[in-house]
Amino acid sequence: MDKSQLIRQYTQLKSKYSVRDGRMAQVMAVREGRISDVAPGLFPDDGPFQEPITANMIDVAARDLAEMIAPLPAVNCISPHMVKDKDRERADIRTKVVQGYITSSDLQTQAYTGIDLYLTCGYLPAKVDIDYDRKTPIITIMDPQGCYPVIDRFGRVTALYQKLLLDREDLIELYPEYRSIVQKYFESRGPGMLEVLKYHDKDVDITMIPELEGGLVLNESPNPIGQCLVKLARRPGPTVRGQFDDVLFVQLA
Repeated sequence: MDKSQLIRQYTQLKSKYSVRDGRMAQVMAVREGRISDVAPGLFPDDGPFQEPITANMIDVAARDLAEMIAPLPAVNCISPHMVKDKDRERADIRTKVVQGYITSSDLQTQAYTGIDLYLTCGYLPAKVDIDYDRKTPIITIMDPQGCYPVIDRFGRVTALYQKLLLDREDLIELYPEYRSIVQKYFESRGPGMLEVLKYHDKDVDITMIPELEGGLVLNESPNPIGQCLVKLARRPGPTVRGQFDDVLFVQLA
């Protein structure tokens, strides 16, 4: 796809998942204590009760559940058909390789936040990146907010769009070669956040700013693996719904 096609499909996916994004934003606002964003006028603007005066049970429940589910299972590559010592040695090597991937990715630490997001949002994407310095794959658990997967009829992720909101300082720090363009944009619009789009499929990784110059490409690199390196875990059910979507307004009440 060229830039215009990529931006057009991204816009279509945002529109398709707008209701889901709204539910996630509401739950996250309540978990962060920003109840006035979800229910304006529920609490007075001044006085002793400007903020919620009840315990944030949704946040407490999400954290407790995440701590229960997050510990990773033991990994063992032993095959039931091993009969020789060499077979056992190969199985031990495979087990150590897998454990090395888990350790280098710091997957156990990521799992606590990842499971929290999985329960809250109803799905969780994870991506395998290539660490060329350490020469190892790195598994990264992603924030589902702002992620728009493209899924084929077999349930496989064929591409992923990810929306990031960055301010001027972060953009200049990450992409100093585009300093003048970024500064010119913020001078004309004032302070705020700029939407950055990251796209990944089996062929390419692209980072771009859709609003600038018809799609300003910040970075583009081929995918040397030749397959989409994103997997998606979804809660069972016909639609993607978080664990707390249906109790949100009970908590408000």
